[in-house]
Parts: sequence; structure tokens; C-alpha cells
Amino acid sequence: PALQGGGREFKYSGRDFDENGIIFFFGTNGGRKAWSNPGENGTLTVTSSPLAVKPASTPACGILSRQTIRCVTQARKRSFYTIDFGSYRIQPTAYTLRHYSSWNTEAVRNWRLEGANDEKLTSWETIRDHRDDCALDGKGSTYTWRLSSQKAYRGFRIFQTGVNSNGHWFLALSGFEIYGLLSGS
Repeated sequence: PALQGGGREFKYSGRDFDENGIIFFFGTNGGRKAWSNPGENGTLTVTSSPLAVKPASTPACGILSRQTIRCVTQARKRSFYTIDFGSYRIQPTAYTLRHYSSWNTEAVRNWRLEGANDEKLTSWETIRDHRDDCALDGKGSTYTWRLSSQKAYRGFRIFQTGVNSNGHWFLALSGFEIYGLLSGS
């Protein structure tokens, strides 16, 4: 969706997965249509490290879902999910994650939220580093973290840096939302 006036601020309401986030904005074409996962409809590009096969994960774009689903990588070090906003830039002020639907365990504990601006999204900068963060605990649990970034980014990555709550390397998520100043077209 096109932005008028050069930018728009998206503020977290205090309720996880509210309708004030940037992912929701893209998924509703700026509020002009019913929700559709912007990773499934091609508005945003979502990539990941290899996904679980048995039992199968939903595609990586499942992390943009509005529902609790099974989206999980294979148990490998350096697992990640990347969201590419293309020609748009976001100066983030908060972001929300949701744990997946399969188990109360396997919740992410050690990860970085990273941002990048290069065309191939290979030059990542740490926006926030999480170590032994227990905020996500149980099927479908959610949490929002405040951010104080002075920079805008084209792409964001959830990059696992240590084992999850079950001592494994699975990166299990079923929701990502981001807030802040959106600019570009």
C-alpha cells in the first residue's frame, strides 16, 4: 500500500496482535480489505532456515499469521526467520512474537532481533539481544518488547543464538508484528 505524506507511525496499543501494527497494515492493504497473510499474498517476502519436515511445519510466511499455528525450523544452530519489506523502511519502536501451536515447550529463549538495509539482506545489525528470555511460555503465548532504535530498516530477522526452553535448536514461532515509523513506497 502506498503511503501519503512520507510516513506513518504505528503505535502498540498494549494488546498483543492488535490491529495497529505494520504487518496488519500490509495484510489489510492499509485497512481497505479483509486480512490476508502478506507473506502468502506476495506483499512481503518471508524466508527461513530449513523448516521441520516430520511433523511438517507450515511455510515460513506462517510467522505472519494472525492465528496460532505450527511454524518451526529444523533443529539447527543459527536458525532464523526473515521478513523483507522491499521498498519500505521501518524505524521500530516495538515488536511482538507468538509461540507456536504444538507444545508448551520449545519456546524461544535466546535470539536477536536484527535489521538490514542492503538489497540481499546480508548485513545484519542487532536491534535487541535476548538471553534466557522466558516471556514466551506455552502454546500460543505472546509478548511485546519495546525498542529504541534510531535507524530504519528494510528487513528484519529473528536469529536464534542458543537453545530453546526444551534444550533444542528448533525455532518455533507463529506470529510476528512490528510497530514504529513506516516510510517508503
